[in-house]
Amino acid sequence: MKKLILAHKVLSTFLRIKFPLIRSRGDLALYHERKLKNLINFLKDNSPYYQEALKDSHTNSLAELPIINKKIMVSEFNRINTVGLDRDECINLAINNEKSRDFSSQLKGFTVGLSSGTSGHRGLFVAGDEERAIFITYMVLKTLGDSLLKPHRVGYFLRSDSKLYKTDKDQKIKFKFFDPIIPLEEHIASLNEFAPTHLYAPPSILRSLSKFAKDGSLAIKPNRMVSIAEVLDPLDEKIIKENFRLDVLHQIYQCTEGLMGQTCPLGTIHLNEDLLIVEKEWLDDKKTKFNPVITDLYRKTQPHVRYRLNDVLTIKQGGCACGSPFLAIEQVEGRCDDIFYFKSNSNDSKVRVFSDFIRRTILFSSPEILEYQIIQKSIDHCHLHLKCSSDVKIAFSKIEKEFEKLSLDFGFVKPKLTFDETFEELGLKKLRRVVREFQFSEF
Repeated sequence: MKKLILAHKVLSTFLRIKFPLIRSRGDLALYHERKLKNLINFLKDNSPYYQEALKDSHTNSLAELPIINKKIMVSEFNRINTVGLDRDECINLAINNEKSRDFSSQLKGFTVGLSSGTSGHRGLFVAGDEERAIFITYMVLKTLGDSLLKPHRVGYFLRSDSKLYKTDKDQKIKFKFFDPIIPLEEHIASLNEFAPTHLYAPPSILRSLSKFAKDGSLAIKPNRMVSIAEVLDPLDEKIIKENFRLDVLHQIYQCTEGLMGQTCPLGTIHLNEDLLIVEKEWLDDKKTKFNPVITDLYRKTQPHVRYRLNDVLTIKQGGCACGSPFLAIEQVEGRCDDIFYFKSNSNDSKVRVFSDFIRRTILFSSPEILEYQIIQKSIDHCHLHLKCSSDVKIAFSKIEKEFEKLSLDFGFVKPKLTFDETFEELGLKKLRRVVREFQFSEF
């Protein structure tokens, strides 16, 4: 019976994606209304947290529900989840899996994992077999770009492995986990032997692998290469595409909270609005950048309802020529925590500068830049880690001039800039090119 239920989930997901009924924003609104009603009825019956939140509700309006975040999700986990799982047991299992690097263990039949915790709080996620079936089918059809009936060899580098990415041995799709804790040089032979048709990895790893592709030691030629887990910086994208000879480097916008979006054949990121309702908390007056608040219509074990992500998304003006009715995103800029703030040059207020403006200032200043990371140490001090193909001091002086222009354009007091030529080994840490370390309380 269980296999029949899973087969039905796979088939229904396959049909929904291959033969979509959502062809317009109007179709999408009706779809959301129907799925949200089903979700709220489920929450009323199965989640103690939402039973309390909905006890006086007689509608199916999202507006009646609280907005939550990662901290609330973890603290209220025992009341939010619908299958009686205990937070501490889940966390202990996930930590033990990471320490042993054996990710096969489950808790009461549920897959458990933790996020990397770059924002200061480690996110906890759980998923049941039905959700895994939906996730695998959706990911394959949306990101592999090919038929489920064709054989695929999917290689992936993630901070930790997960049963989310496992299939039965007799299925045509083969997944292989490459552990980033092992030096990349030791993966080259295995990658060549596996010969992935699709390769998924953070851009920092793809960038390093591209060096082996350039010198010929890495001979793989995937049908599709996909950037995951980190913000794809234009500098990394350019080098990866050149060394692997790619026309398009695809992206998946995914986090602990689920599969948020991926690129279409034209390379534009579209949010998965057939899985999600996305509310926008606007971050600028022009309504081009927003903080997403998502409601996942399919996650039932650990509901994500009005869940505020800590990401800054930029809408693609004019939409995408591919014709998808789903929201087109110009870029995932990074975290709200990494927006820079400087002193205004006209009053006592602070001036906000989004990450993309900081990136452009650095990259447009000098084509000799090979690696960079900028860290805002305080409101009046930014430090750069730089690696250049020529004299780094010349590149740094050009960056200083561009920062002067930026400060005049935005009306802030130019911070003190310092630099060095060191880069830390990332290991399992995510690469963040633009980082703000100080807190508002410091000024």
